[in-house]
Amino acid sequence: MKLALDTNAYSSLQLGNVPDLKQLVDQAELIILPFVVDAELRAGFQKGNRKTDNNNKLQKFEEIDRVVVLWPNDLTNELYAQVWAELASNGKPIPTNDVWIAAICLQHQLGLASSDKHFDHVPLLHTIKY
Repeated sequence: MKLALDTNAYSSLQLGNVPDLKQLVDQAELIILPFVVDAELRAGFQKGNRKTDNNNKLQKFEEIDRVVVLWPNDLTNELYAQVWAELASNGKPIPTNDVWIAAICLQHQLGLASSDKHFDHVPLLHTIKY
């Protein structure tokens, strides 16, 4: 299985307080960090007092052979626009960064580990709650 991690999933994984999530990550053949998740994590580290330690942990995690940071391309942009428009027309908008995460996951047919309920409003997105 190819598994994408939302920002909250990466944080929970690092805290080690969700055994089911760790097992899910351990079993995944490929672990994806959408570019937005990488950016959100780094932004969060900026305001913390463990910035260097957290950046080092993220870098070490991203160096694992099974971990890939995915960046958008033209198809991602099209999917972003479609997801955004559908959610807006249904009166169920979600945060902009999460639309990007959803578009990346839809494009690459990834399951998304997240505790955010608003991803449930994205049609065809396979979310894995932990």
